[in-house]
Amino acid sequence: MFERFLLIIFLILHISCDQQAQKQQSEGRPPEQSLEVEFVKAVSREVPVTTELPGRVAAFKSAEIRPQVSGIIQKRLFKQGSEVQKGQQLYQIDPERYEAALSRAKANLKSAKATLKNRSSLAKRYRKLVGQNAISRQELDDAVAGLGEAKAQVSLFKAEVRNAEIDLKYTKVYAPISGFIGKTAFTEGALVTLNQARPLAVIRQLDPVYVDLSQPSSEMLGLRNRFGGYENGKDSISVSLILNELKEEYPHKGQLEARELSVNESSGTVELRAVFPNPNRALLPGMFVRASVENIGKSMVTLVPQKAVTRDRSGQAYVWTIDQNNNLNKQAVRTSSMFEKFWMVRDGLKGGERVVVNNFFKLRPNIKVKAIPELENENMKLGE
Repeated sequence: MFERFLLIIFLILHISCDQQAQKQQSEGRPPEQSLEVEFVKAVSREVPVTTELPGRVAAFKSAEIRPQVSGIIQKRLFKQGSEVQKGQQLYQIDPERYEAALSRAKANLKSAKATLKNRSSLAKRYRKLVGQNAISRQELDDAVAGLGEAKAQVSLFKAEVRNAEIDLKYTKVYAPISGFIGKTAFTEGALVTLNQARPLAVIRQLDPVYVDLSQPSSEMLGLRNRFGGYENGKDSISVSLILNELKEEYPHKGQLEARELSVNESSGTVELRAVFPNPNRALLPGMFVRASVENIGKSMVTLVPQKAVTRDRSGQAYVWTIDQNNNLNKQAVRTSSMFEKFWMVRDGLKGGERVVVNNFFKLRPNIKVKAIPELENENMKLGE
């Protein structure tokens, strides 16, 4: 009996709701309010082509310091991690053995010069005697040959003196370039050898610096014509840097300096090299960066505000569009890079389409919406 009573109440409530809905419809009022969304119109226009590439910082100049003579290090004359100047002495190697070698070479040279003087006098005297038939022609020839040998000995010992002077000079190790010198494993008392494999230290010039970029060869072919003026020395190509995941922009612009003329077989890329000023030493050798190569032509793209583009869990970019019947559509798009505050859309969207910019969590495909132009229309900033 009680169950029949509940069933009757349910039927009465259901009939009452139907009657109320019919009444609202007869009065011209919709049974429920449509979802309101704001939109902007996508804009197609030419924008400067900017290619974003991965890069790595390299020192503008780098010098590995190796000893030119063998010996014991007596002094280390620099502070690790400091800046050194070209020509500044870095190490002193024990010079005693090389000083002795120089003294020996000088003594040998002095002896050879004395022998040369003696044989020169002998040859001069024999030339007079041979004219008087006091000696044989053979004796004169022997004296002349001895003179030539003495001259050769003098030249040889002069070279030995010069070589000994160079070796003694190399006991003082100087900086070949200006820059920052790194840490060293060699201290006073360490034995170093001529042209050893392990450098004593490394000096790197950090202002300016190189940034080596990798451009896929397939894209490089498409941009080849745009590099014509640069390769002919007429134009310069500006490069910007992004330092980290937070997309912090490096404050100084660089210039593209060189392009490799071959493709790396292992990676399929072409190497580009840019030069950047580095007054604050913010760029360090080995640092990974991303670079934007600018001013290499123009391309027709579709622009939408950054906030209009969302991504799913797989990373696919998409936008919500509104058709002529105010129905929502979810469209996958392919973006390239940013232009000012806008995404450049390469595929999936045309200029003039209405793109939703708010209420994303409430959106569902194929539902009707009430489309309202955004009050601060982003397109106005593009001059539309």
